[in-house]
Amino acid sequence: MKTFRFLWKHSVCDLLFFSLAILSFVSGCKSPSLENPCDTKNVDFLTVDLFRNLAGDQSSYCHSKIRSSSSSGLNPSITSFSVLSPTIQGTIKDTDITINVSYSNLTSLTAGFVYEGVSVKIDGVEQTSGVSVNDFTLPKTYTVTAKDGTSKNYKVTVVTLSPPSSTATRVYGQASFISGTPSTSATGLNAPFKVAIGSGGLYVADQQNNRALFFSGTSTTATRVYGQNGNFTTANTGTVSPTEFYGVPGANVPDVAVDGTGVYITDIYGNRVLYFPDTSTTATRIYGQNGNFTTTTSGTTASTLTNPEGIAFDTTGVYIADSLNHRVLFFPGNSTTATRVYGQGGSFTSNTVNNGGVSANSLSNPRGIHVDSDGVYVADTDNNRILFFPGTSTTATRVYGQNGNFTTANTGASTDLLDGPWFVTSFAGNVYISDRNNHRILSYEKTSTTATRVWGQTDFVSSTTGLSASKFNFPYGMDIDLTGLYVADRDNHRVLFFPR
Repeated sequence: MKTFRFLWKHSVCDLLFFSLAILSFVSGCKSPSLENPCDTKNVDFLTVDLFRNLAGDQSSYCHSKIRSSSSSGLNPSITSFSVLSPTIQGTIKDTDITINVSYSNLTSLTAGFVYEGVSVKIDGVEQTSGVSVNDFTLPKTYTVTAKDGTSKNYKVTVVTLSPPSSTATRVYGQASFISGTPSTSATGLNAPFKVAIGSGGLYVADQQNNRALFFSGTSTTATRVYGQNGNFTTANTGTVSPTEFYGVPGANVPDVAVDGTGVYITDIYGNRVLYFPDTSTTATRIYGQNGNFTTTTSGTTASTLTNPEGIAFDTTGVYIADSLNHRVLFFPGNSTTATRVYGQGGSFTSNTVNNGGVSANSLSNPRGIHVDSDGVYVADTDNNRILFFPGTSTTATRVYGQNGNFTTANTGASTDLLDGPWFVTSFAGNVYISDRNNHRILSYEKTSTTATRVWGQTDFVSSTTGLSASKFNFPYGMDIDLTGLYVADRDNHRVLFFPR
């Protein structure tokens, strides 16, 4: 028995040594993909995959791009399916897989999938997750075959969503599409700044009322208020607590974000972000004040903030745009101490504007932030651009608003230029940017940095304001889902909904 253990141990070591030697050779021939760190040709991907297989780990990894071990391939099935670049997860119902995308060209798409079995084929052609390219203009049938020869067919349908209309059909905060009066009530708004779609309705950061509101379903009458102790007719400032926002020198609640557990709201002048669990209007977690709900101290450390604004999150943690520290911080899990910093060369104690000069690593007054399965988008407002950081990298690989140049900060109104962009989001493969000073919302297909659709203007070179169902006056935050697009039309004191 001792001899067997000795031989087994040395066999594994030999296998590891041989495998690592191969990976070292491969790494000398091919550079890892920075745009897609989950590329199956990436050495980092191969290394993790190797050790996971040696450990017998059959869980999904890297946006579900690798399959389960064939040793469990007695029940042919696809357990996860997505299209890539950008990643859009499909919905599996029995043997039907549906993927909703916002772009129209389906002729050359790469799929990522997890399956149980020994092979996956389309019309007899072997399919490799993250590699094989197909035309999804018509549905494709994926055949999964098990070790015993049994097989199962899956019908994969990619659906192109209709774009949201350029004319709004619902208005929050006003009695009509041609009124723009600020007010403080369950149906009124005063400079709404950001919207967030939740599972039960719409959340609005009502900036100058120093509060956030929740509207159930499609109702335009709020049923819940954050920051005013349950009162819909007050806009109080000056108190610091788990139930109120500071608002000194002026009322200012600029962002709201919602996940499956609760609500995150920015108290910008309180130098903090509050987390409210479930439907409670009393915060139980605070970022920026070292756990203290009664202080408003600013600072430049891994646990303090100075005028924070944008909030985003994913399954790994929370991202906060720390605007006047010219950085974005990442807080893992429920921790309120950051472990990653964007914009300051890795330092948690520096707050230099465009640290090192305007580049793929610098920021100047970042405002909005968004995270999806491919990476992090930051509205680098004073540089008139949006930066995309792949995975967990703090170096951007894509820039919107500067014609692909990471060292300029130009302004303008065109398909490739921006003027003071404030928020950014993505949905079903497209990116959406609020181009504040041009009074418009722009949409970009897939990874393109040239806009293909505009809301608020009739063309890509105009930048006029207006008060109607199709015009804006300084639009800020927006959010989008399968039903349509919501836009916070700040200086018209309303939120507009544009249906698909």
